[in-house]
Amino acid sequence: MTPILGVIASSTRQGLVTATDAMFALQNIVVGSSGISSISFNNIPSTGYTHLQVRFISLNASAQSVIMQFNGDTSSNYAKHSLNGNGTDAAGQGFSGQSYFNLQGYRVAASAPTPVVGVVDILDYANTNKAKTARIFSGFDANGSGEIDLNSGFWTSSSTITSIQIRLEGSATINQYSQFALYGVKSA
Repeated sequence: MTPILGVIASSTRQGLVTATDAMFALQNIVVGSSGISSISFNNIPSTGYTHLQVRFISLNASAQSVIMQFNGDTSSNYAKHSLNGNGTDAAGQGFSGQSYFNLQGYRVAASAPTPVVGVVDILDYANTNKAKTARIFSGFDANGSGEIDLNSGFWTSSSTITSIQIRLEGSATINQYSQFALYGVKSA
């Protein structure tokens, strides 16, 4: 495979990206004309990568948050934290014992499809010695209003992540032209 994002810097000093760090495209999903109720990345390789990254643009058909679950786990094994700002107000929240975590902090309040964009880093996804952590940077614009979110998610399982499910809260549809891409990140 050829890396999607190559070397950013080359250094042997701790904390800097080295020549062996790279991102590889694993799966890409573009939503078709009828929309879709959920996105699934399946058969994620358990070796060859240190972390995963999901990049997305979701055209929400209704005022619902984009959410994520791992390995089909719908039990209360997630915690979520968020810091949100809209240009006027800032708010933070945190919850444990949840059945998913949010890829955006609050619901997108819109009557028309609103694009929500984000990047999700899933750290040490195959390490069976620890629970899994995700950090999320996302936001949306609703024609003059909107929000930016810094979120984190925690899955209490130490299982290797082999599948990722993304959907909207409730039964809302993800509209046509939404895109979701999964990358594997190799580290030295």
